[in-house]
Amino acid sequence: MEDELETFETFAHPESIAPRKEYEGSNAVRFAFMASLGLRSEDREREQGVAESYLENFGLNPEILNRYPEELLEQRMYNEAQFFINNFIWVSSSEEIRFAAFRMLGEDAQIDARLTFLVSGLASSLERESATAASAILSLIPEPTRWESGLMLRNSPYQRLFNLGLVPHFRSISSYDVSPPDADGYLEIPFEWDGRSWERYCLFWLNSIVRRISDPTELLATIRQVAELRVGLGQRSEDLVTRELSFASYLARANSETKLLPVVPLIAEGPATGHVSTMVHGTWGWKGEWWYPNGDFHHYVALNYRSDLYGEGQEFAWSGAYSEKQRNMGGERFKRWVLKAGNFGLRTVFAHSYGAEIVARAVNAGCRMDEAVFLSAPIHHHHRQMLQSVRRVIDVRLKFDIVLLAAGAGQCLPHATNVSEFKIDQNFWSHGATHNPKVWDHYGIASAVGL
Repeated sequence: MEDELETFETFAHPESIAPRKEYEGSNAVRFAFMASLGLRSEDREREQGVAESYLENFGLNPEILNRYPEELLEQRMYNEAQFFINNFIWVSSSEEIRFAAFRMLGEDAQIDARLTFLVSGLASSLERESATAASAILSLIPEPTRWESGLMLRNSPYQRLFNLGLVPHFRSISSYDVSPPDADGYLEIPFEWDGRSWERYCLFWLNSIVRRISDPTELLATIRQVAELRVGLGQRSEDLVTRELSFASYLARANSETKLLPVVPLIAEGPATGHVSTMVHGTWGWKGEWWYPNGDFHHYVALNYRSDLYGEGQEFAWSGAYSEKQRNMGGERFKRWVLKAGNFGLRTVFAHSYGAEIVARAVNAGCRMDEAVFLSAPIHHHHRQMLQSVRRVIDVRLKFDIVLLAAGAGQCLPHATNVSEFKIDQNFWSHGATHNPKVWDHYGIASAVGL
């Protein structure tokens, strides 16, 4: 199985913070955790309890979770930017601020050092580390106002990137042609990573731009723009893991907190009576094959566990886009699809990532199903509300899902009699490992959850 899915080691000792390839997995998780600190959710106590045990595994002080003040995100980030300005006006290397900030986070539980630590990761020469830190930054720093956008244009890291001659490898990249891969994950113009050039660029930016900034708001706007450049490059990476990590920030933007609507049953209340099961893909996945008839996971489940898995030629698919509008539309369309294909109800629905929100929205709008299997799902209020309307939810996820951590997404359903949880206790890089048949066989997931 390890030949099929790349794993990473975890290290808790202080030396493992060094930007070295063998420590890249642990450091990527550390950077991703920064986006999850202070997570506010309806199930915060459980989220915090899980996070405490994780933080200790990576040499971070769990007490930092209790130091997070009750304040608006904008004010929190402003304070962290002021801390950066006060303490790191000049740096000779990204490692220098990395070790200093990590020491503050680990030994003193100093939350104000978080942004500084993320900036050190953004400047890393290691591709996955820097992509993770960039996504975490974008998950935390709010969208800039028009005034801040004007500052960004005048102090554009993009323009300095082109004019420097310092990093000629990046000259073909602009803020306008950094396009993501298509839904299959294929790239028309792949970007070849040059870590040393990126690190040199970031150090120039830190020392030539940031040290002249005394306003925290301007600093945040500039950091955000550099992070946007980084995830844009990451979305065109030849490395699939880097592409997944670079899309994490979009998952954060999709974390909506819209007002809940009352559940409206389509027909009389009671368990679904349909004998059809199906699968729902996540973001950027509608052309993928795993969920489609003859795809690897579809074939695996149909052959072994759900012979009624739909495969009659009109499979449900949604846009996979990150917007609130597209996910709401996807939920409504899934509800209509169920009415036609499932005879007013479904048996089991397997849903990956934000596909689980499509399913939850459909259930909350009156769609009926007996059982839902969530695969690496970011948990929002939609998922909590749907629990009252299904017999059972099976929640399968990774112990450390770097993509969801960097998005600051909730990863715990409430404890309930109709919720069965299975955590894969191995450190896979891939957010899609939960729909890999080899993983299911290796861990005996179906048997463990009574599928």
